[in-house]
Amino acid sequence: MNNSQYLVAVSKLAPELGKVLSGLGNDLFTEKGFERVKNLPGTEDRITRFYEVAMLVGLQKVDHARFSDPMAEAGLVESFQMSYGTYMQRNRVKRIKNVNPAFLGADGKGLKNGDSIDPFKVRKPEIVQDFYGDPNAFYQNYFSLQDYDLKLGWISENGVDDIVSAIFEMVDLDRIEVRFALYFKVLNGAINSTETPLLDTQKLTLTSWTDAAPTDAEIRELVELVKNIEESIKLTPSCEQFNAGGFPNKVGMDEMVMLVRPGIKSKMESVMAYVYGPEYLQFPIKLQPVANFGGLKYYAASDTSHTTELQPVYDENGVYTGYYSADGTTTDEVAEANCDVVDPNADILAVIAEKGVIFRLEQNPLHVRTIFNPRGEYQNTFFNETGNGIYYNYTKNLITISKPSA
Repeated sequence: MNNSQYLVAVSKLAPELGKVLSGLGNDLFTEKGFERVKNLPGTEDRITRFYEVAMLVGLQKVDHARFSDPMAEAGLVESFQMSYGTYMQRNRVKRIKNVNPAFLGADGKGLKNGDSIDPFKVRKPEIVQDFYGDPNAFYQNYFSLQDYDLKLGWISENGVDDIVSAIFEMVDLDRIEVRFALYFKVLNGAINSTETPLLDTQKLTLTSWTDAAPTDAEIRELVELVKNIEESIKLTPSCEQFNAGGFPNKVGMDEMVMLVRPGIKSKMESVMAYVYGPEYLQFPIKLQPVANFGGLKYYAASDTSHTTELQPVYDENGVYTGYYSADGTTTDEVAEANCDVVDPNADILAVIAEKGVIFRLEQNPLHVRTIFNPRGEYQNTFFNETGNGIYYNYTKNLITISKPSA
């Protein structure tokens, strides 16, 4: 956006700033134009208000050219808006099994004189209610700008847009990275849940696997296992063996994503291309590489028995510093590069997850607030998400594929 377009967008969000358009005139790309904004009559804390609305414009138009959310792009994560209320309720009905036909009589040979059939016997369906909504995904970020910082934007045609968008891109990148980390925290919790543990039918194991370089035969077994999963879903009218809730949930493989460790996707593609030929094009599920499946634990390299898990260290603003210590303080720091990393899901090679098994509940949109400090002549712009959540839907299909235990 050039500066005039940016002002139009700002004025739509804040009509009282619409006067800027007619007030700037030929001074639009000069520092004098900036002074016109700063001294807009009838608006208290005018430049602070401009900053606040400018951040909202940046929020709406930011271009994700340099970063992305792979899990959302793969279609794995669903998002639901809930502007009112605290909890989202999901109802489901348990299986209703058929009964003996009463019209055939007690012995199945038909009704006899004196028989009486009670059509009023109560048999209520069992309704299960799941509630989601305890906030677990809070976010805050902020930065400071002095008037002069934004003033630089008025000396070029696209200056304001360049400054505001560049700043917001970094905030948005941080939000995506935080959200991305939470996805894997939830995924690890789902895989290792004790409240709704995976069924045995959700935990599949290959007969062999070579970590350094899996053989073509091992890759073929993995491919065939996925195809067998597809086949088993199609065999019967319902399918409840692949979700922890035991809920009849028959969805196609096109509604699932297969998360695989690094290197497996390319190996599968190369093997399938020459082994299966045209059948490769019919591989039933989308592949999405991931670094791990969450739950990594850190230990000091000297702690060879891995008895004391290290805790993250944060600075006074709560920013992670990249070091760990046994008690979570800044003492006894251990550089992350010198830690032993333990993966609780090390044996898992792939996870087949139905879209929506992880979902976001957006109760409160991102709020942008700006406050002016007259003593320091600067504005602090805050980005707050005050109570959203990322959850696991245990009625959705989730399957782990593991290598055999050592």
